[in-house]
Amino acid sequence: MIKLVIVYQVDRDNLRIYYSLISVSGPIPPSIGKLSNLRSLKLSGGRLTDVIPNILGKLEKLVDVDLYSNSLEGEISEILGYNMNVTHLDISNKKIRGQLPQDIADMMPALSTLHLGGNIISGSIPNSLCKSNLNVIDLSRNKLSGKIPNCWDGRTSLKLINLSSNELYGTIPNSIGNISSLHWLNLSNNSLQGELPLALKKCTSLSLLDLSENQFSGHIPPWIGENLSSLQKLRIPKNMFNGSIPPQVCQLFNLTIFDFADNNLTGSIPHCFGDHKGMIGGYAQDFWPWPDQGTKQVLKGIERDCTWNLQFLVNMDLFPKN
Repeated sequence: MIKLVIVYQVDRDNLRIYYSLISVSGPIPPSIGKLSNLRSLKLSGGRLTDVIPNILGKLEKLVDVDLYSNSLEGEISEILGYNMNVTHLDISNKKIRGQLPQDIADMMPALSTLHLGGNIISGSIPNSLCKSNLNVIDLSRNKLSGKIPNCWDGRTSLKLINLSSNELYGTIPNSIGNISSLHWLNLSNNSLQGELPLALKKCTSLSLLDLSENQFSGHIPPWIGENLSSLQKLRIPKNMFNGSIPPQVCQLFNLTIFDFADNNLTGSIPHCFGDHKGMIGGYAQDFWPWPDQGTKQVLKGIERDCTWNLQFLVNMDLFPKN
């Protein structure tokens, strides 16, 4: 049985129906698809089971869909449907399978937030995402393969890309450097390789850069410290970087997480380490806008996933674990 509280908000144009959960179990009733004025559907964090009904394409006024952290399953192409108005879609942490439609941007042109992390979605990342109006793309913890599309030219609104824990290979595409609005880039735990592209230095708004657990090589470029002054979280452990740590990292005054461990680095540790004001207790950071997004950290020798308290975490790791 599914139990819901229904809140009605009436305005001059239509009836807006919002659902908030008291307790949830069982399947989502297909009858929800008959609520033609439904604008927001939030059924997250419950015990929903069974296949997600194909309702997105039927509810033309639906703009906000939040179904994360249940035991739902289904085929991604059937779930998405063709809905021209949905702006926020979160169906993460489920058993969603299949491949992303290559025309996903045309199917859902109003979409600004896409959370599909923690599923079993396979195949490649569609090029059409490059031309979408998305602010957030979270495809982490899936079975995606192939290369990251090199088509991000002209992007102005994208702020977060999380492609971590997939099966991606190749290099970081140069076109990512054209996303001047990008605040968060997490490509960790893939099979990416090569040197860091010079184009990445144009992402001057980055607050998190996580490239850990890949096969990146070459020297740590000085422009990380010279150009990415907004960085708060910098993680590149478990790669094949060599050479010394450039002194330019001393210019990253806002760093709270700094992890270069398990590489082939040599030389001395820059004198400024420990002086970053972001690591001083009580330092007031900017509000962390994505409390559901996290990164891995090694704390007391144990690797942990850190999410909700990430903005308050301070950590520095420079040495091999072995």
